[in-house]
Order: sequence, then C-alpha cells, then structure tokens
Amino acid sequence: MGDGSHSAPLTLFLELEDGKSVNLESAARIALAWNDLIVEIFAILDPDAVVRIDLIDAVEGSLRFRSIVRAVSRVAKQNPLLAGAIGAIVGIFFRTPVEDAASLFWKAVYEAVGEVSNPDPTSPERVEFDKKVQIAQRDNVANRQKRQLFVELEREPVIVGAGAFPSHTVKPPIVLPRSEFVTRTGIISVSNETIQRRTTTRRMNVILLTAKLEPKKLMWRFADDAGEPFSAKMTDPKFIQALEEGRTGSDLKIGLMMDIELETKQESVSGFWSDKASSVTHVHSPTLPPAGAREPQFFDDE
Repeated sequence: MGDGSHSAPLTLFLELEDGKSVNLESAARIALAWNDLIVEIFAILDPDAVVRIDLIDAVEGSLRFRSIVRAVSRVAKQNPLLAGAIGAIVGIFFRTPVEDAASLFWKAVYEAVGEVSNPDPTSPERVEFDKKVQIAQRDNVANRQKRQLFVELEREPVIVGAGAFPSHTVKPPIVLPRSEFVTRTGIISVSNETIQRRTTTRRMNVILLTAKLEPKKLMWRFADDAGEPFSAKMTDPKFIQALEEGRTGSDLKIGLMMDIELETKQESVSGFWSDKASSVTHVHSPTLPPAGAREPQFFDDE
C-alpha cells in the first residue's frame, strides 16, 4: 500500500457443542474482549503503530470472529511483516505448551502478508519475530486482556474449544480445550450471574510511556505511582486540540510526569470487580498554553 500500511487476517476460532449456537450477548462480550486484547498487544509490541480491527463476520457452526489487523506507522513501512507477525503472536496465547511457538506461526506470518516464506532462522525478520514472541509470552503482557477473554469464553457453556490463527480460512492447528479456560482466567470458576457495572474517576500522577501524537482518541501507555504499566484512551478534548495545534506545554516523551484524571469502567461478577476500559478525561499537567500560542515541535521522528 502506498501509505505504508500493511494488513493481515486474524481469526478467533470457537468450537461449539453440536447443534448449539452462542447467544448475541455472549458473542458481543467475546468480540469486545478479543478487540481489547489485539489493541493492547499492538500498544506494547509496536507503540508507533496505529491499529484498526474490523470484525468481518462470524460463521456459525464453529464460530469464527474474523478480523483485519492493519499497521500504519513508520515501523510498518520498514517491516511489511509487522501486521502478520503480531497477528500470529496473538494466537500464541492459545498455545499449550508455548514451546516452538515461533516455528509454528512463522510460515503463516509470511502467507498472511503475501510473501514467500523465508526458512532461514537467522534472517533479520525471523530474529525480530522471535524476540517479539518472547515478549508476548511474559505474564505481564496484556495480562488483564488475556484473562478477560478467557472469562468471557468460560461464561458461555456451549463453547468447547478456542484458538487463534493469522488466517481466515485455516482452522488453528491447536485448539485449547474448554477444561483449560478457567486456568487461563486465574479465577477458580466463572458462572452466569448478574453483571454489575460502574464507572470510577480518580486524579493521579503517572509516568508517560508511549504517546500517540495524532489529534485523535487513541490509546496511550502510562505507568502508575507503583510502576505498573497500563493503557488508557486519551479523550480530553482540549488536550487533543492542543496536539493538533502543537501546544502541549511540554516535550511528550518517555518519563514525562503527568497529572491526569482517569475514568475507568468496571464490571462485577460475584463481587469481583474488573477493569474493562480506561480513558484520560482531563490532563491537569503539563499545563496547556493558551490557544494561538503555538509552540515549537519537540517530537523526534527518527
């Protein structure tokens, strides 16, 4: 593509009981959890990428949530395998065990972006992909999103297996059985009980890890005062406008201390509250210069 974007197919495959189907509410919750997982993985493994996930359709019988993953960034221009590689990495979360995950997915990565497979394990692309696989397998990578996806899968009793693969036509070579869903959630059991929802707002000091400098509502990465990383969508309209006008009041780089208001939507099942989505509704600092006071651009594009 002329704009440097690259795309790849990615399917969440659900194996169902014979003659059964997933109800609409369950399918919607699973689709949202799937979306959150993909977005978070991209935010961690390629902070420069802008990601779009389109749910194409869901095929009954075995339910397939078929998505298109697009990477549009400086990195994507340099590495056309990016979208396929990270799409494959999402599938690794369904492997058990995880050994040799890179070898299993490597051919599919090339096919996903229309390239001929390079079997050389020492090639720069393969080495880089292997590094990303190792990062993706760490417990603290998208941990909340991984758990939530398996919570939603466990909650729907007709689902007997699940897997993911960078293809819209090929069944994943490994389908995780239902018996392992609860283990992946980190919760002893999940039942279909009434879900409570609430929204909390708190003011907090954070450390900026990754800023999305486009004037849009995009996911940013921060660390809280305990050093724990998290993602939140930047929704403060004044700050987004300041991005567009080049007057953010400071150099937006890793390590910048920020004072923000964080709004978090939560759900509770059996008294256990879990975070579903977070957004920065107001940036108190850095303080924005008044409109019209355009500042020099600090951002290094190298």
